[in-house]
Amino acid sequence: MTIKYFDGDLTIRHSTIIDAIEMAPNLRKEEIDEVKASDGMTTLEALLFGYNNSQACYTAIYKGKPIAMFGHLPISLIGQKSVVWMLTTPDVLKIKKKFMILSKKIINYLLEMYPYLTNYVDARYSQSIKWLKWCGAEIGPAEKYGPYGYPFHPFLFKRS
Repeated sequence: MTIKYFDGDLTIRHSTIIDAIEMAPNLRKEEIDEVKASDGMTTLEALLFGYNNSQACYTAIYKGKPIAMFGHLPISLIGQKSVVWMLTTPDVLKIKKKFMILSKKIINYLLEMYPYLTNYVDARYSQSIKWLKWCGAEIGPAEKYGPYGYPFHPFLFKRS
């Protein structure tokens, strides 16, 4: 799978380990909290896990700085579901409208390969829940999740 995008100040390309190292200390506070609550990992551990285990991993670069990393991990080799993930820095808000439009396009692209994309979102992270709904996700009722049992909503994107 290849996603490539270039629009002046914004580029999307395959991720590198350096992207993870540069982004880790700069993630949004809500995402730092979500990573800790969901997996008990540091931000660097989470980014490296995503980088090393995703079938495909991409980085959005804005004005030379990584502002988002995202990818997907198929649930099984013959399955129809893939776990999607994304972590961002506050700089993503500088291009909020463009980023939202691209997000929908990327999700639709992934849905061409997998009819179902799924994961969990921290129930405290209302901005992420709103974004997921805007992108077309179905949000399930909150349930205990992760090593600390915080409430998380399962979410699901379905191919139309």
